[in-house]
Amino acid sequence: MTSRYLFTRRLRAVVVYAFLCVGILVAVFPFYWIVTTSFKYSRDHFSKPPVYFPTDYTLDHYDRLFARTDVNALPFLKNSFVLSTFNMVFVVAISIPAAYALSRYRLGGDKARFAILTGRMLPPVILVLPLFLIYRNLNLNNTYLGLVLAYSIFNGPLAVWLLMAFFEDFPTEIIDASLVDGSTELQALVRIVMPLMAPSIVVVALFCFLTGWNDLIFVLTLGGRETQTLNMLMVNLLNAPSNESFGPAAATVVLGVLPPFVLTLFMQRYLVSGLSLGGVKG
Repeated sequence: MTSRYLFTRRLRAVVVYAFLCVGILVAVFPFYWIVTTSFKYSRDHFSKPPVYFPTDYTLDHYDRLFARTDVNALPFLKNSFVLSTFNMVFVVAISIPAAYALSRYRLGGDKARFAILTGRMLPPVILVLPLFLIYRNLNLNNTYLGLVLAYSIFNGPLAVWLLMAFFEDFPTEIIDASLVDGSTELQALVRIVMPLMAPSIVVVALFCFLTGWNDLIFVLTLGGRETQTLNMLMVNLLNAPSNESFGPAAATVVLGVLPPFVLTLFMQRYLVSGLSLGGVKG
């Protein structure tokens, strides 16, 4: 009986690990294929059979991205950084006081929570057409301001909802003690609450940055030549009539993945502590 139990347990573990390995391969293979494609020669992109493990590598596709006479990815990269950073700063700046007021004073009750979360659950495509018509009348199409406002409409509800959970777990005794000492509500929020909640704010800020960085539908509909991002560059290269642009498109994907990856790696200490806040109700 014991040996059969051990055999069944080990077999179950083998099956579980086998499924995990298959899942990891399925998740990693697309990224591996994109990375290797960005270093392959153009002749290997559509070869039959496919070249899974290339032996010849080239940096020509990356050279094309930064050749000012050819593709020149620098303006697209700058637009991605500017829009994502402005979106992150603006959303965090408006969501912190909103979440603080809603959580501390219970404004609106559970209905306010549901309304805020509902705003985030709306698919972006529902907002695109009304925003396009409004922006056309206000001359906000193809502007940084218009895109940042569009991102904030989409990211603001999520940021407020996340921060509300973090604020509700924050000890109100600390805030009350600061108010007794003569601080105003705003001073207590800025000088005491925000420094102690820095990891949580970093989590929300990173989510907002990544949402703006990965956006395509808003910049495709509300943007223009002066506000095109790396995602638009990738789309333009994929739509090129020549297969020679497939390599630079893959290099664009790799270039677009690196900044969020480095940023997440650099802030992982804050992410772990920030995500743990609000997860346990005492």
